[in-house]
Amino acid sequence: MVFDVLTQPWIPLITQDGALEYAGIARALANAHTYTAIRGDNPLVTYGIHRLLLAFLQEVFRPEDVFDKADIVSRGQFDSQKLDAYYEQCRKHGECFDLFDPSKPFLQHAFEPEDETKTSHVSSLFIEMPTGNNHVHFNHQLEQDSSATPSECLRALCTIPAFQLSHGRSAHTSVNGIPPKYFLFSGRNLFETLACSMVSKTQIGNLSYDVPPPAWRDEHPVPNRGTIATVSLLHGLTARPLRIQLLRPDEGDVSQVMMAHGYDYRDLQNWTDPHTAYMLNQKNERFPLQCKEGRAVWRDIGTILKEENRPMFLQNVDTIIESLPGDEFVLGCQVFGLVSMRKTLLVPVSWEEESLPLYRSLLASPEQVQLLQLCMECMNDIASALSRLMGKSVKKLQDPKEKDDKTGQYQLLAPQVETAFLELVRHYLLNVFVQRIDETFASSADYDVICRLEFGRHMRQFALSAFQEVMTQMGQNAPLLKWRSLAEHRLRQDVYKILRKGGFVKDD
Repeated sequence: MVFDVLTQPWIPLITQDGALEYAGIARALANAHTYTAIRGDNPLVTYGIHRLLLAFLQEVFRPEDVFDKADIVSRGQFDSQKLDAYYEQCRKHGECFDLFDPSKPFLQHAFEPEDETKTSHVSSLFIEMPTGNNHVHFNHQLEQDSSATPSECLRALCTIPAFQLSHGRSAHTSVNGIPPKYFLFSGRNLFETLACSMVSKTQIGNLSYDVPPPAWRDEHPVPNRGTIATVSLLHGLTARPLRIQLLRPDEGDVSQVMMAHGYDYRDLQNWTDPHTAYMLNQKNERFPLQCKEGRAVWRDIGTILKEENRPMFLQNVDTIIESLPGDEFVLGCQVFGLVSMRKTLLVPVSWEEESLPLYRSLLASPEQVQLLQLCMECMNDIASALSRLMGKSVKKLQDPKEKDDKTGQYQLLAPQVETAFLELVRHYLLNVFVQRIDETFASSADYDVICRLEFGRHMRQFALSAFQEVMTQMGQNAPLLKWRSLAEHRLRQDVYKILRKGGFVKDD
């Protein structure tokens, strides 16, 4: 069986009339301007395919700086002649685009007969399928009954570089360690999404561009637990934490794979992922923005858009935006993530796909981003105060210094109150306040003070509204009314302290 990844239809694409169509890599890239989006079997597949296509585009077009990248964007479609010439150049050195090639299978490792590696069920490739003694979580199909088409296997292979967690009895993670949140520009069509999500050689700094090369051009076999201290942009996009080889069927579906440890990225020193936002920990060390269950990405918008934290492809983005048709105030990002839990191994919990609005004013103004980040910190402090409040007893509410180990009986309402508060803030922040910052920034030298006071008034209102909304559903008995009166008084005090500390209320 031969499966040419360039020509065989395996990438799920949404056409401009909303239909689902499958295409190979060559057609998907040449006609990217005619498709609206990639829609994978799940968010991990969707991002994984984007990442693979971006590796091809980076290899072919190699933009030197942001102006080269802007030139690519302004053309409105990818140069199919350059793409075809690249495919032919790769094949001059031997077949590298066949999924089942015996010596160089695409995105895989060709095991030798002497390798002591057992075969596994194909379900091992898929996070949503249970394997071994893993808990049945996403999918209730039995491991021994599993099979997958070559297209499904290829889509699963695309998820490994970014979302790998564990193998065997040990954690063996992606090039970024525990998978962080991944960001893509959200264009009006697939071309804009891919072209605007590329990075230039200037943006990657001292990171090597293609030494080591991408997976399909790498002539070296993947080592067993091979430690690697430095990687290139193209190696990182097509990283191989596992050695995998699909066992080629004579016909039909794949049911068996060979799988073993590949590169060990724990000691990686020079890697910065172009599609990840970074933060600083208490030791002033940079680390990728992690996925946390229940924490929507908009809550970190201030941190994400700081110039030193934002994903690499969003640096100097003003020049790129000017190359796009239209002058929208709000653009967007697609955000993908895999929430995991550490037990004996890293266990997948849920996958995520979200939209994050990108405001042109924030992308161009560090001062506005800094103000927004302070507002977000204030919001998160108030959300935490709301949650803590629900666990306080009457005795503790009457006297905060009282040593009372008794937990308040309404602590189970804490998530409801916090969710109600955050929903009120989200709507106001994204639909009103960001634009208000921009307008005030342009019209007043005291924009910082004006915006803080306005934000503070809304935070006080939203905190009380969320508390009252949830408590109204609880009835009117005497003990509840007493607790509610004390709690509402304490809430006003706590919120005022937080707002005053952050400069969100007028000094007395």
